[in-house]
Formats: sequence, structure tokens, C-alpha cells
Amino acid sequence: MISIEPITDFNLEFFIKIIKEIKPKFVSIGADSKGHNLPEPSWDKV
Repeated sequence: MISIEPITDFNLEFFIKIIKEIKPKFVSIGADSKGHNLPEPSWDKV
């Protein structure tokens, strides 16, 4: 399992490569729910 919270903007190709190398059973992704104004990726990118 990989948990990414809060997710910030990222390089999509690199991110996918790293996750594939780890081979997790699932990935949990969370947003900036506390309103810290972090640089979040678009929903399409996530």
C-alpha cells in the first residue's frame, strides 16, 4: 500500500514509474483537506 496525502503537483511520468517499481496492492491519494493552499494537481492528472 502507498498513501500519498496530501498530494502536491508532480511529474506524471516519473510518478507512474516509481509506483510501478514499488508494485503496491493499492494506492491511496488524499487532497489538501486542511486548506493549506498547497500546489495541487488537477483532478484529471490525478
